Amino acid sequence: MKAAIYARKSTDDKGTAHDDKSVEQQRRQTIDFIGDKGWTLDPEHVFVDDGISGGEWQKRPALLKLMEAARAGDFNVLVMRDFNRLGRDTVRNPVFISELTELGIEIWFSDTGEHLLYETPADKGMVGMRSTFGEQHRYESSKLSHGKAKDLWAQGRNFGGRVY
Repeated sequence: MKAAIYARKSTDDKGTAHDDKSVEQQRRQTIDFIGDKGWTLDPEHVFVDDGISGGEWQKRPALLKLMEAARAGDFNVLVMRDFNRLGRDTVRNPVFISELTELGIEIWFSDTGEHLLYETPADKGMVGMRSTFGEQHRYESSKLSHGKAKDLWAQGRNFGGRVY
C-alpha cells in the first residue's frame, strides 16, 4: 500500500523546538504506524498544515495538495493521528471523506489504529457525529478565547499580538 500522511494543528507552535512541535509529533507517529503496517511512504506525500484552523478549508495548501495527489492516484491509504486533524466542520469533513473513499483511498488513524469506514448509513452517521463534535469543540474554544480577550481589553491589557 502506498501511504500519505496529513498533519494539522490550528495554533502555531512558535518558540517551540522543531522536534517538540505538534505537527512534528504527528508526523513521527504516523510514519511509525505506516512502518508497522509495512506500507510505503514517499516523502512527497507528507502533507502538513501548521497554524491553520480545522474550520478553514480554502486556505490549507497541504490539504489542497493532498487532494491533487489523491485524484492523481498517487497513494491509496491516508494516515492521520486522529479524526480531528482532518478538520472541525460538520459538513465538509463528510464530503472530504466521501471523495477519498470514492477514489478508493482508505483512511486510518495512528493514535488508535482505527480504519475509518464510510460505507453503511451507520458509518456515515458516525462520521457526521464526529464532525459535529469537532465543530462544537472549535465553537466552544472560540467562545472562550473571545471572552478572555474581551475581559483583558476591558482591563486595558493586551490580548494578543505584538505591542509597539
